[in-house]
Amino acid sequence: MNKLISFFLCLMISGGVVLSQTNYTLSSGSSKMKITGGSNVHEWDETVNKLSGDARITIGSDVFDIISLNFKADVKSIESSKGSIMDDKTYEALKASKYPYITFELDKVLKASPVSNGYWLNTQGYLTIAGSRKLVKLDVKAIYTDASSIAFEGTKTFNMSEFGIDPPTAMMGSMKVKDEVKIQFKVYYK
Repeated sequence: MNKLISFFLCLMISGGVVLSQTNYTLSSGSSKMKITGGSNVHEWDETVNKLSGDARITIGSDVFDIISLNFKADVKSIESSKGSIMDDKTYEALKASKYPYITFELDKVLKASPVSNGYWLNTQGYLTIAGSRKLVKLDVKAIYTDASSIAFEGTKTFNMSEFGIDPPTAMMGSMKVKDEVKIQFKVYYK
């Protein structure tokens, strides 16, 4: 008992930081992910309706360390504002039958800079789309929404061809989707 009291007194005198490592699960209901792009006919957007993932994060008064973080998006939950034909073209392009998820697995945080209510993070991780896994850099803002919840918000733009995806076509090839797409997300871990 005396050792325990001495430990806490030492922490108080030295101004030590007590850390708390917590396991988090992605909250699909409050999380949002949107995919946008264009074609030679019109702009388009799609919403990912089923997301899952987990994270282990250490938080202290001056520390924010992500031990692990991943998420996956269910490809067949992607819905387009342009209707079911676009949905089917998306599932086909992403090879949904063989690869039902788009996944991201954090490799490491390259830099963490404090900002209001959180941190601005420069990260890198493995993004897997249609079976093709690539190491990508991703800048995100980590926001403390309350004592038990952290939101990660960011945007990633890339070309589908980087992942071996042929941009879809429709109307016997007269409508061609552009190669570049943008993913915007705000995911909550609780």
